[in-house]
Amino acid sequence: MLGFEMVLVIYSLTNAEHKRRYRIMTGANALITLLYTYLIIIHFIYYSPEEIALVPEPMLFILKSYSFKIIERTDLFFLSIWIISVFTSFVSYLYMSAKSAKKLIPKGKNRFFVYIFAAVIFLGASGIKPIIGLTEKLSQLMSYVSLLFIIIIPFLLLVFSYVFKRKQKGGSSRFDYL
Repeated sequence: MLGFEMVLVIYSLTNAEHKRRYRIMTGANALITLLYTYLIIIHFIYYSPEEIALVPEPMLFILKSYSFKIIERTDLFFLSIWIISVFTSFVSYLYMSAKSAKKLIPKGKNRFFVYIFAAVIFLGASGIKPIIGLTEKLSQLMSYVSLLFIIIIPFLLLVFSYVFKRKQKGGSSRFDYL
């Protein structure tokens, strides 16, 4: 359940009042949490605890068992919709990294940083050779890194904001990210 750390960057880029921003972002996070909870409950109803350990992608296996007159392979339909979601997340992270680099190096243009990061990601992904167990190792690494982004960095930012409670004109904090 990664992704809501984007709130740390996006929050300062929106123009709505604080209560409305907070309500919308909390609602979006709650909706995704409820959706994931619902899907996990469906998986545990459909599969036994022993089977779920053996099935790599439970949702795809559930969808493979259903077919309709119009859509023969429901799993392929799901994957085509899922790839749009993955690409949207990728573009959002690419945008955030370019905005962050622009903040660190003000002389560069946003477009330049997007191209640089996209090239680095493409070359890095192209150079990875299939290694047995790499997916599990990367998944374990992501679980540790996600703790950093979900708990540690927001906590440090909270402490940082309480220590430095200086305000600029217009009520915005001196330490707004972007």
